[in-house]
Amino acid sequence: MLGMRLDRNRKIETTIWTLAICAAFIAIFYSDVVLHPRQVAFGVHGDALKNYFTPLYHIRRDPSFLRFSGLNYPYGDNVLYADAQPLLSNLIKFLAKRRSDLGGWDLAALNLAPFLSLVVACWILGLIMERLGLPSWYSAVGAVAIAFASPQVYRIPGHYSLAYVAVIPLIWYLLIIFFDSPDWRLSALIGAVIGLAAGLHLYYLMLGVALVAFYWLAAYVLRRPRSRPKDISILAHLALQIGLPFTALAGFLFRTDPDLSDRASPSVWRVYLAEPLGVFLPSYPPYLGHGLLPRLEQPEGIAYVTALGVAVAIGSLAWLLTQLARRRRWEMLPEDTPDILKISLLCAVLALLLSFGLPLRWWDALEPLAYPFRQFRVVGRMAWIFYYLFMVVSWYVLYRFYLAVSAGARRTVGALVLAAGIGLLAAETVNFNLFIASLIDNRAPVFTDKADSDATEWIGKVDVRQYQAIVPLPYYHLGSETYFDYWGSDPSIFNSMVASLRTGAPLVSSFMNRTPLTQTRRTLGFIKGGPERRNFIADLPSRKPLLLLVSEGDLKVEEERLIRAGTELFHNRAVRVYRLDLSRLSGGS
Repeated sequence: MLGMRLDRNRKIETTIWTLAICAAFIAIFYSDVVLHPRQVAFGVHGDALKNYFTPLYHIRRDPSFLRFSGLNYPYGDNVLYADAQPLLSNLIKFLAKRRSDLGGWDLAALNLAPFLSLVVACWILGLIMERLGLPSWYSAVGAVAIAFASPQVYRIPGHYSLAYVAVIPLIWYLLIIFFDSPDWRLSALIGAVIGLAAGLHLYYLMLGVALVAFYWLAAYVLRRPRSRPKDISILAHLALQIGLPFTALAGFLFRTDPDLSDRASPSVWRVYLAEPLGVFLPSYPPYLGHGLLPRLEQPEGIAYVTALGVAVAIGSLAWLLTQLARRRRWEMLPEDTPDILKISLLCAVLALLLSFGLPLRWWDALEPLAYPFRQFRVVGRMAWIFYYLFMVVSWYVLYRFYLAVSAGARRTVGALVLAAGIGLLAAETVNFNLFIASLIDNRAPVFTDKADSDATEWIGKVDVRQYQAIVPLPYYHLGSETYFDYWGSDPSIFNSMVASLRTGAPLVSSFMNRTPLTQTRRTLGFIKGGPERRNFIADLPSRKPLLLLVSEGDLKVEEERLIRAGTELFHNRAVRVYRLDLSRLSGGS
């Protein structure tokens, strides 16, 4: 059996190996991004643009640490709903409070944060493998490959706040240490990590709580009764590990969100589930055979465990069937497998089943139990937990298989199998990161005040200080979970967000999460006309005119009426700019 406890020198050796390989990987694939973080954007359209706009506007323009005012004018919203990464953006905001010009270093911090998280993830995964008794070099290679092949890396081109690869491995590692030696401080630390991660994106709260709950359940099932903690102790530790972040978040929202009861819950949680196809078959475009495989209906639950993981899954199932046929104990892993790996495997399977919506999707009677998951909508992301835990199990199984084969007279065969497994995982990881690197190296003059284009030429010719906000047309209002009337156009979203970031003028539009329904109805009423338009105008803090920023795209009848009510100030081939006096909007027409 592989040793579970390793001396300090082995940990240091593993850390050095891991960080060296990780640094080489970043240098090979992402050196331009890391060396020029102030000039690069991972994406400049749709969600990618919005996920830069909200934290940058919050850092540069918002007077408050708790409110975001760049969208949904005149109401703004709680910063948690803006995808503004409040933990990171507020830290930058605090550190730069006395600097009027950050010189693009706020953009640099946003760009570097996911890569710093990748380094930490590699380190943590390496330490987990060291606890399993794997050799230092082997732990390092596996840790880097697993981290860089993560489904969260796929989020870097558009959903940066979901690309913090270190979060799940860090919580898992702390749980491993805790169950080895329970400690109240460790429980508090686990709860604090989950709470802080939720400050980057609320989905980390769901993922962290699920990981803790499933790990406890798996440990309780697999451990002998004498080694289980007492019920009272379990409740106390769970109160710290799960209750602490939940209570902190609930308290924060109750104190800072006056519109909490006016927000709709997502009703489509059954749509964004993971599928076996997205977990056990390659779904990303660069993978071999991608065009020959069935097409996923939606990609939210992708957590491909690589060909190595698929081979281990098939082999484990064969092993399980063999044990059943021989009427032995049904274990997917050999009996001398470390307990933490058995617990982690069961935890991973439980998370995978929930990511498939099981058993909640089977019976309508279980629908009330789905309420907590409906708050997060994309339950399929639970498959990310399965990815990390199962990939480490697979890496361990590969090495155990090598040892078992090499123990006999087939040492050459064992070496070939080990080399094939390492080579296969490395090849897929390299191919995947070549694809990601090709997407994210985009120059980003749009986020500075130093580059002009047809879309921004008007900014120097119109005194934006004379206007209270910008109304983008074609209009977009996304995120209320209830109203889906206005989707705008790519040019409209791009031009308006760039203009808002440069001028500081907020937008009378929304691209956030859970926008309050009363505010949504009034804002949409302003565009459509009717009684809600009067309510919207009454909510405005100023009688200053509004700016209509018209970009390419199909306009609706009500949008054309707004343009006719305005006075043209500027036009070129990219945009038209109009002054819209409130007095021109008579009554509800």
